[in-house]
Amino acid sequence: MSNISSSGCRDVFVRYSRFRTMDIVLRRVPLAIVGMVFLLFSLMHQIYADEISAIREGSPEQAMEMVRETSKRLFKSIEREGLHPDKDQKRLYELVDGIVFDKFDFRRMSSRVLGKNWRSATAEQKKQFTKQFKAHLVFTYAMALKEYDGQEIEYLPMQLRKSSSGIKVQTRVQLTGKPPIEIDYVLLLSREGKWKVVDVLVAGVSLVITYRSSFQAEVDQIGILGLIEKLKRNNDKILLSHSS
Repeated sequence: MSNISSSGCRDVFVRYSRFRTMDIVLRRVPLAIVGMVFLLFSLMHQIYADEISAIREGSPEQAMEMVRETSKRLFKSIEREGLHPDKDQKRLYELVDGIVFDKFDFRRMSSRVLGKNWRSATAEQKKQFTKQFKAHLVFTYAMALKEYDGQEIEYLPMQLRKSSSGIKVQTRVQLTGKPPIEIDYVLLLSREGKWKVVDVLVAGVSLVITYRSSFQAEVDQIGILGLIEKLKRNNDKILLSHSS
């Protein structure tokens, strides 16, 4: 007969609930990233320049230009090269990496994802983790493009909220044939005066914190080097499967 205490059962339930939440959020990551890019394309057309200036010193015009240029470069490149999401994944990876994810602060995201493990990691481990984590998200986004088939994405009026972690843009994305999803975006102004994405919240759950929970479990089992190697194996496998 089991002698598990009620508190033990409660702990198991809490852990299960947490991992179920993580699973749901991670399965929504591709959709969230698709929505994220379209949000970035239209973001600065829908907010007031004065509000941004009041939150952080910097040029809203630069942010607008960044968004317009990102949009134009990505889709013109895809159109010009006649790329197909199913047949040209490797080239899409290159475009996403060079055009879209240039707007992300991956070192800051990586440090937040690793949490306490970042502080104990060597400089080389930090470099390699950032590289593999970025590659993982590049592949995730490029593959998510296959799910986008020209559906209309509706953006509700957005609010800007000042916080110590940057500007949070709150929105709800409605994709045709799918339930609406609440997505918040946290942007910081870099030292170079450029807006960078540092986190995404899906249904109120932080993408960074979700990955932190997932990766912490991996680090506990196989260490930070093991996590880096596992990410690299998975990334290499994806890249190899789409190499010509």
